[in-house]
Formats: sequence, structure tokens, C-alpha cells
Amino acid sequence: MEKWTRKVDNKMRWHGDIDEDKKIIRVNKSPSKNKMPGEILDTIVHEEMHRIHPQMHEKTIRTETKHKIKSMSQKEKNKLYSKYQ
Repeated sequence: MEKWTRKVDNKMRWHGDIDEDKKIIRVNKSPSKNKMPGEILDTIVHEEMHRIHPQMHEKTIRTETKHKIKSMSQKEKNKLYSKYQ
């Protein structure tokens, strides 16, 4: 299993980004980008879904992200969120 680097980049233009070649996932956690509750977690799960399923269509990723978040326990959410500190 290849190791991925996870970074917080509050200067990036988007909420999140994944670079499959460099194995880097970046997330923007700035308050100006994340005005709604849960938006950061949504971005993290979304980008992790891209990592796990690189060929999946964007629309499917969005749908699956919502389902995944609903099925996650608070402990699972905290663990995933802590990877982006």
C-alpha cells in the first residue's frame, strides 16, 4: 500500500485537491472557504473517495460522500479529521 501525504493548504483556491502522481491530498480548512457546518469533513471524505476510487465519476463521488458521512460514527469522523492537522 502506497503512503499518501495529507496537507492543509488554506491558500489554495478550492476546498480540496488530490494529486495522484505525487500521492498528495490537500484540504483548505479556512473559515472563508468553509462557511457551512460539516463542510471541511465533506471535503476530506470527498478527496479520500477520489483516492480510493480514482476512476469514479465526480457526481458519483459526491453522492457516495454524503452516504459515507451519514454512516460514519463520531469516532471515525474525528480520526479522519485528525489526519488533516
